[in-house]
Amino acid sequence: MGPEPSLFFMGQFTLFTYIRPFLEAVDHVDVYVLSLILLLMAVSGFIGAVLKTSLYPTLIAIPALMAVLEFRLIVLGNWIAVCTVILAVWGLFATSAPVGW
Repeated sequence: MGPEPSLFFMGQFTLFTYIRPFLEAVDHVDVYVLSLILLLMAVSGFIGAVLKTSLYPTLIAIPALMAVLEFRLIVLGNWIAVCTVILAVWGLFATSAPVGW
């Protein structure tokens, strides 16, 4: 097994570390909106964990998709609605990835 799992987890937990300061500083969300965004992320993650797909294509596609989502979050992070959708998609895929690894 190469460095891919460790790079994936570093990226995933870096997002979890900095998502609150990012949303508070860039989008100026209050604690209630932040809680709703994180709840949506968790609910979509539960849905993603329930979905069953083939293992290896999933493990290859998820880190690539997460990199695209992170880039979109940096570029389009000024809009709360766009951030919410990006983080919901992130939760859909990122929560099921540790189970696959």
